[in-house]
Amino acid sequence: MAQRYSCNYFFRSLPLSSLTPFKAVNNFLNNVLSSATPSEDAVPILAIAQDEPNQLGILTGFLSPDDSNGMQASLNLQAAFPAVPSSLQDIINAGDDLNAVAADVAALNANR
Repeated sequence: MAQRYSCNYFFRSLPLSSLTPFKAVNNFLNNVLSSATPSEDAVPILAIAQDEPNQLGILTGFLSPDDSNGMQASLNLQAAFPAVPSSLQDIINAGDDLNAVAADVAALNANR
């Protein structure tokens, strides 16, 4: 049987390289409204977001079943997640419409 860890232990143990997708998403959300190509910029971020449920499943698998805070965090992320890819797709579809991009960024930031 695989050893299970608490959520705090797991996240403290992550190598910095595993945080690259998080940094990419944060960088995108922090800078997309000043970009000349928001739709293009959103394409790789959508790819990251589409893999998020898989990554969350892997991370959740490392949690100890009695880590109620970690399990609740996982459930919260699972509940909030469906809005993320659709907002990113809306940004891609928006083209140069910065008002539409701004509305979707606001929705993503509310989930973040």
